[in-house]
Amino acid sequence: KMGGMATAIKGFIALQAVGYLKDMGMAIFDATAEMQSLKMGMTAVMKSSTLAAAEMEKLKEVAKLPGLGYSEAVRMSISLQSAGMSADMARKAMLSFGNALATVGKGKADLDGVGLALSQIMSKGKVSAEEINQIAERVPQIRIAMQDAFGTANTELIQKMGLTSGQFIRGVTE
Repeated sequence: KMGGMATAIKGFIALQAVGYLKDMGMAIFDATAEMQSLKMGMTAVMKSSTLAAAEMEKLKEVAKLPGLGYSEAVRMSISLQSAGMSADMARKAMLSFGNALATVGKGKADLDGVGLALSQIMSKGKVSAEEINQIAERVPQIRIAMQDAFGTANTELIQKMGLTSGQFIRGVTE
């Protein structure tokens, strides 16, 4: 009887191992498919596979930010570039805002929100109080950065300055 029980246990363990390997294989397949999709997206916004590959390599530094993974960094770069930001500026903005978030104990979800607000600013072509408030909810230091860059943290006054969205983002990023 014990021999039959041992065989049954071995069979059960073998089935568990096969299931585990199948799950692992699916995870690897999913990760490969996601990476391919990200490469295609980056190539589309940069209009060059060579430039896209170089940018994806540079984004590995951004991915070292607390709570931000590589795929998130690539996705955010694609989003910001799609809204009209250069790859260089997108990377600098992610690093600056990511570091600012880390100093106040915030992470990935908050950086996603900042990225969305920055994309909206770029898409609109102008700065509005709505997006500044979205950023300020996550990055309290934004008003100090605005004051340092433009001499005021008042969104209405900044709008009257006639800054482009790119000039605004560059100013607060630096």
